[in-house]
Amino acid sequence: MCRRHTKQETIIMSQVTGTKPEAIGRCPECGADVYLHKSSTYFVCSKRLQSSCSFTINRSYLKKWGKPSISLKGMKLLLTCEPLTFRDFLDPSTGEPLNHPVTICLAYVPSLDKYGIDVKVLMHEWI
Repeated sequence: MCRRHTKQETIIMSQVTGTKPEAIGRCPECGADVYLHKSSTYFVCSKRLQSSCSFTINRSYLKKWGKPSISLKGMKLLLTCEPLTFRDFLDPSTGEPLNHPVTICLAYVPSLDKYGIDVKVLMHEWI
């Protein structure tokens, strides 16, 4: 069950989402709620506007792999540390289909000091 929002958080999230906030899940960086931004192009942490957390995921990240935007259901799974597996991914450098399933998950990227989407081609499984 989600916790109740303070008045300040509700005001901030109304600015981010444009509507009454509904949390998608918990931020892996700080534990605060994650929401779909009102532009519908990003998933953001509720503490992002306060500059105390940098968690942001672009919904269209998978388009370069030939996949549609990340759905709300997909992001909910990613926020619970559940990997998503896809078939029919395209190699972003060549545009050719990959002959292996691909798994995506949220992962900490030390070089950027933040969380992002980790894409792994499962070479041991054949289609």
